[in-house]
Amino acid sequence: MTIFDPARGRVIDGGGHGGGLLRLIGIAIAALVLKMVCAAAGFSLAALYLVRASSWSAARCQRAWSALFGFALTALTAAAFLRWFS
Repeated sequence: MTIFDPARGRVIDGGGHGGGLLRLIGIAIAALVLKMVCAAAGFSLAALYLVRASSWSAARCQRAWSALFGFALTALTAAAFLRWFS
């Protein structure tokens, strides 16, 4: 399969019947979407934490920080994959 990349002005060859390049592009798009979702969720949770943390229990605050850490780690991993891909 042949794909024209207008941004770079060149033709990209899909590598025959295997479609390896297309499969890798799909994984990169999934990594981008995952990074964006994690960033949005982390931002939303951080804003909620700043507004309501005074009324939360210590256990709930700990869960919020754990979730923020998980979102950040996932977003950074997806960003590293995107950097490797580009």
